[in-house]
Amino acid sequence: MTEVAIGEDNETSTSSFSSTRHRRRAADKQQQERVCTKPGVSKEQVQIHRRAKMAHRQGKLREALGMLQEGMRRYPDDLHFVPLAASIESKLGNMRRAMQLLHGAMDKQPDSPALLTTAGVVYSRAGEAELARQFLQRAQDLRDRPCATVMLVSVESLE
Repeated sequence: MTEVAIGEDNETSTSSFSSTRHRRRAADKQQQERVCTKPGVSKEQVQIHRRAKMAHRQGKLREALGMLQEGMRRYPDDLHFVPLAASIESKLGNMRRAMQLLHGAMDKQPDSPALLTTAGVVYSRAGEAELARQFLQRAQDLRDRPCATVMLVSVESLE
């Protein structure tokens, strides 16, 4: 999210937005390169996830979810699709489906900070503050994840 100061001219705000977009693209590319170097992860898997993330950012939730579901169907052992798919399911109000996706993946990778963080977010959206706090605390304990810490503080403020 780009913040524009009051009184800031259009040229500066466009430059700031462009800079933020450039940093996001660079971070996505770095993530893609890291994933591509993992054994057993194809470029197609990375491209599916990347396209789904772009659709998600553009607000095309059902389109993004369709891509992620196709990725999960084609690559059932790749749990990389699950956090975003579960997050989108919860945004669409499909809490039960989101939780099923997460718990199925956590059965395979119980110590995945990404899955635990997403579970915390989903349970928070579902109004389950205590469960959300537990998942986020576990994610934070496993790896110092700034996003888990911020979300943990948010959930605790709801209690």
